[in-house]
Amino acid sequence: MLLALMDGMDGHRQVLVIGAINHPNAIDPALRQPGRFNREFYFLLPRLEVREWILSIMTKGWEGCGVGSRVWSM
Repeated sequence: MLLALMDGMDGHRQVLVIGAINHPNAIDPALRQPGRFNREFYFLLPRLEVREWILSIMTKGWEGCGVGSRVWSM
């Protein structure tokens, strides 16, 4: 569907598309052909300490969540 929507975008220069995926190989190869998108960025998985910090922010105030709880065991 994204390809169909992009077909009529030739005259529009100020379009920004942001997406995220865990498995880049799952993206339709037609989307990754030259001329479709100008840039692709890859971000590595954060270290365990950073993941714990992110989870602590996102689950702040949740009952039963926190360092030492079963939620954090990886």
